[in-house]
Amino acid sequence: MLTLHLCENHHEKLSVFCWTCKKCICHQCALWGGMHGGHTFKPLAEIYEQHVTKVNEEVAKLRRRLMELISLVQEVKLLLL
Repeated sequence: MLTLHLCENHHEKLSVFCWTCKKCICHQCALWGGMHGGHTFKPLAEIYEQHVTKVNEEVAKLRRRLMELISLVQEVKLLLL
């Protein structure tokens, strides 16, 4: 769930991701912002979902690795008995 943050310049909801600056901005900054002229933009919700997917993939990898390590520890314990 996205937490609502406001643009420092326009006090609007941050809804756009400036790919060039790697920064969240409001739609007014994207449309009229001289600072972001000619930059590439993506909807912030899309970037958020991509990050959630990536984090979930990494968590799954870590869980698999944890299971492998637990299995190895159990094997070592059996060898030491």
